[in-house]
Amino acid sequence: LAWLRIQDSFGVALAMAVAIGVLASLAIAHALAPARSIVQALRRLAEGEHRPALPRFRSMELAMIGRAVCELGDRLAQANEQRAALTERLLDIRDEERRALARELHDEFGQNLTAILAFASTIESAGTDRNDQVAQDARMITQSVTHLMACLRGTLSRLRRPLAEELGLEAGLVALTQNYQHAARPAIRLDLHGDLADIQGPVAVTAYRMAQECLTNALRHTDASEVSLRVERRPGPDSALLISIEDDGGGDAAQLAQSSGFGLTGIRERIAAVGGSLSIAPAARGLSVSATIPLAA
Repeated sequence: LAWLRIQDSFGVALAMAVAIGVLASLAIAHALAPARSIVQALRRLAEGEHRPALPRFRSMELAMIGRAVCELGDRLAQANEQRAALTERLLDIRDEERRALARELHDEFGQNLTAILAFASTIESAGTDRNDQVAQDARMITQSVTHLMACLRGTLSRLRRPLAEELGLEAGLVALTQNYQHAARPAIRLDLHGDLADIQGPVAVTAYRMAQECLTNALRHTDASEVSLRVERRPGPDSALLISIEDDGGGDAAQLAQSSGFGLTGIRERIAAVGGSLSIAPAARGLSVSATIPLAA
């Protein structure tokens, strides 16, 4: 009889222990539920959502942590807005300096090179009858000056206002690809999707400059035989401009992503200034550089 009573008592104690364990687990999970909300808010904060929504906490300590997270998000949002405004201002100043430099190059170097070319032609004409060596030297001067003038025209075309500001994004990209197609061996394929007629301002300039820089890099630093430029406007509430440049010239995507070159750095700054994102990834036979620029804002 005593043993039966001990067994009953042991069963009741075991059931009570299990019940207490379950209740304690539920109580701890309920108490830590706000902590999971804070962790999720921190993750969203790390992903770029600077003002994550947090519930009201009953615990004073958790409420203080929640307020600290919200204040941190507000400061990060303000810092990003200030950085974007400063980057946009710096880009405007740089564009103005480029235009001023283009004017100086055109006025000074262009006129002087034209004068040298005229003098060389005069020397060549006068030296033909008297000295073949003088005429030959004059022809070499003419060839060198002609090459310099061609380089100067290319430099001025890159420094002046992009065609996207003057003709619009679609016409500017068509003219850009045609210009590179005439001057380069790789075949350049342009794919335009969606309505690009009303895309103007900083977004159009950013897309044009990105295409220009990536095409230049593909022609200079790779042995690509084909370069694909795709521009698509994504409709809807999350309207955005998608830009992708892909080549088949090989290359290391990780090394390019870590590059601190002036051209790629400038593209990153421009895209960040308009709230976009840039990604570099390996393609089937080369590299792919893609950017997403939001249009809703």
